[in-house]
Amino acid sequence: MKNVFMMAFAIGILGCSKDPVIVRRCPEAMLISEFVNSDGLNIRIYEDGNAYTLEDGACTFAAAYYDPGFYEETYNRTDSGVYIIVDADTYFAPIKEATLNFEGVGDAIDLIRTDIEQTELLLTNFTLQSPSTPTVDEYVALQNCLLNKTCDFIDNRFDLAEDPEDASNTVLKFYSVAPTANMVTSKTSITTTLSYFEKGDDFWFEAKYYIKDNLPTTLADFESSYFLESPGPRIIFRGDRLAIENKFAEKLTFNQPEGSSVSFPLNQWVTVKVHLKYDEINGVVQLWQDDVLLIDETGPNLPLDISIQNRVEMGITATQKECTLYLDDVRFSDQEI
Repeated sequence: MKNVFMMAFAIGILGCSKDPVIVRRCPEAMLISEFVNSDGLNIRIYEDGNAYTLEDGACTFAAAYYDPGFYEETYNRTDSGVYIIVDADTYFAPIKEATLNFEGVGDAIDLIRTDIEQTELLLTNFTLQSPSTPTVDEYVALQNCLLNKTCDFIDNRFDLAEDPEDASNTVLKFYSVAPTANMVTSKTSITTTLSYFEKGDDFWFEAKYYIKDNLPTTLADFESSYFLESPGPRIIFRGDRLAIENKFAEKLTFNQPEGSSVSFPLNQWVTVKVHLKYDEINGVVQLWQDDVLLIDETGPNLPLDISIQNRVEMGITATQKECTLYLDDVRFSDQEI
């Protein structure tokens, strides 16, 4: 049976291939995207799924950016809608609308779906990347033993907790230590890989955050697991201000306007809302903080026009500092929130 819950993702943008292959001319396959990445490299992506660097007219194979058959292997589009393929005889509809709160749950680990029959559960996996589990293999192994309840948390953790302002309310508490000098980031996050948003779709996301002491780097990522490095927009901090960053291509950032930006307060509940209308060129990017519209822009917010944004990751999705964050009342939808 195809495992739709534990989709692995690659790390190391365009740097995970073996020895580079230099060709005199770029491939004859159709060019579907070209950009200059954060290292100043001219990157070309072709419809065969491969990415090349272009320098002085010569192409060098960089990485397999995606599998051209990912859609047909994963989804079945019919007159009645799109379905996720589990096996030849089993399909189910992806999630376009969901809510997540934490009342009536016995243990935080019990929030994670481990079987296709657990349709009442939204979350499919979590990530605890820390100095004790810095690599993919290590934090996946920790995830698996926690799901099997054969081990305990090490550095980072998430737990059901009492609301810091209302003892009658249960919320989800995230804790992350700081990364070591040889790590890119530390993180404690929860994820669903069962969502489905494509070009032209509206995506609305809202959640309440209570952050103690230190702000993390990012709060939520809206990604595609079918492409190298799971690209997509994410909610980030620029200093103590919220912003939206594209985690792909030129890494365009949508910032609050100078002179009217709003800081993010610590030690109190803050409601964050995002609206994206997905497009690789002229997408909509909007962000609110406590009902105040902070960002209202247009621009690219989809990695490629064929991309399916199937991952919603929440919590401390990246941090450079020790961080404690509480989360509650999560919603996402293809309809306005």
